[in-house]
Amino acid sequence: MKHSRTVKATNERSEELRPGSVGRMAYVFTRGPLPRGWGEWKHWRPHLARLGLAALALAAGLFASTVWAQQGGFSVTTTTPSDGAAHVPVEANIIVKFSAPVDPASLTPQTVQVNDQPLAELENGGLAFPEADSAVVLFRMKANAVYQITLAGSVKDTQGNALGQPFSWRFATVSRLGQPGAPVKAFARYPRHNVYGVPVNAPITLSFTTELEGKSLSGESVRVVPSSGGPAVPGKVAVEGRRVIFRPEAPLAPNQTYEVEIAAGVKSKAGMTSERSSSWQFTTGDGPREGPVITECWYESYPEATGLRLVFHVAAENLLKEGAKADKAARATRMPGANGVLQAAVVSLAGLVAQQPLSTPTSRQAKDMPVTNGGPETVVYAAYTHGGGRGPGNSVAGYDGKDPGMELVNAAVAAALDGAGAVTLYDVGDLVEHGDEVRGDGVYSGRLKLSPQFPTGPALIAFSILRPDGSRTSPETMSLYILPPPAAVESAGETQ
Repeated sequence: MKHSRTVKATNERSEELRPGSVGRMAYVFTRGPLPRGWGEWKHWRPHLARLGLAALALAAGLFASTVWAQQGGFSVTTTTPSDGAAHVPVEANIIVKFSAPVDPASLTPQTVQVNDQPLAELENGGLAFPEADSAVVLFRMKANAVYQITLAGSVKDTQGNALGQPFSWRFATVSRLGQPGAPVKAFARYPRHNVYGVPVNAPITLSFTTELEGKSLSGESVRVVPSSGGPAVPGKVAVEGRRVIFRPEAPLAPNQTYEVEIAAGVKSKAGMTSERSSSWQFTTGDGPREGPVITECWYESYPEATGLRLVFHVAAENLLKEGAKADKAARATRMPGANGVLQAAVVSLAGLVAQQPLSTPTSRQAKDMPVTNGGPETVVYAAYTHGGGRGPGNSVAGYDGKDPGMELVNAAVAAALDGAGAVTLYDVGDLVEHGDEVRGDGVYSGRLKLSPQFPTGPALIAFSILRPDGSRTSPETMSLYILPPPAAVESAGETQ
């Protein structure tokens, strides 16, 4: 019987290997029969195409082996959190694991960067090495922030093999909104309180602080009642995550004031319950409207020494003409796209409106303040908005919405939305990049960072849709007060 020596490779790992050690490659020689057909080798004829492919494969293997040998196979195997992770707790550990024991002298707070800033410069920045082949990146993380961790290409293992090129990954920490223990409260509404000119075919929507339990809401949970009296408007209530949407069965009456009532007892999926009812009013316009409109809008703010981080959220819906097919697909907006581009910008009101500081620092106490007795009586005059002859003296029915005193502010808002500082909002489900959590839910989000040089004091957040024809929807604005960066506040306090 013919025999030949064959080679079998096995990867044997010792039971007593230390953390981070590498398994040994052992070669075991065995005896066995020759492969079938081996004796007929003299009848073999070369195939040129197959020989060429075999040569290419051999060359590629030799090249890969050479590169592997040059780099020593040293690489990052896993990261925690993983690349693209969202909702990461701020107290979570950031762990990077390598393919071999890492050299602590090469992995330092100077060779690790967080958002292009050396780890050594961050609050509580440092490194820990719980195992030979892993490291923990330490610094104080903040809510709803995006972090990119970068390891320098000079990081190497204990054998001197370097990564060769920088390694990066990104993740986003959890938002302060939507926490399981958050109280159940509505913080954004459409139509907004006391607004007028609302399209008669618009829905009534609310956004809550946490995700809701749909079964806790019924037709009686949301009531829309004419302020002049009469039965509640018939309609259907839908729950979509944190949002509640009431759609009237028929268009509302034009130029009519309505009151929206939200009953107590709305429950979150975490088991929390709203304990108080709420209500607000709005007034409709002359008729319906078509096209995309901004409904609720809200924002998150996170002050830091390097500036103010803002995360914008805007709900939008496509209003349809009467008689059109009113399904979910028809009401969905496509931005950027067929419905235009949804944008947000921050506008400083410094120099545009009279400013009053939040407080005036003084060392004087109340007992030191002067007291005047016997002075003249104070007379307070009340100003009313006239309705243009179409309603009572304090009615807004005839108001055209143009305030001469707001011309400078309106011009500043328009300039900010058209400027380079405006941010585009997306509904793409990319929490890390844009702050948007769910794709296709009609809520658009975007991130913006204001520099420490942005003027302090009153400001506005403006939202608007840039239509495909170049025109804009009337901006929706929210008030914002810009405080000095925390570092500036702390240093000012130390000098007083």
